[in-house]
Amino acid sequence: MLKKTAIELLGGTPAKAAKAMGYKSPHAIYVWPDVLTQSLTDKVNGAVLRIQGQQAQQHSASASSQSAQHA
Repeated sequence: MLKKTAIELLGGTPAKAAKAMGYKSPHAIYVWPDVLTQSLTDKVNGAVLRIQGQQAQQHSASASSQSAQHA
């Protein structure tokens, strides 16, 4: 995976990518190689799945709340 692709998947900026990966500083993203190792690619994919799961839960909770209001 390319570093550019990973950053896009993790929010679009090095700061958002760092936050998604649990890093304290965006500097960690800047020192990634241009082509990520398999280990780092796996960590990025895991973070993306976690983010997608959180978004799905938020969407589900929002839809349930709206359904309850209209009932």
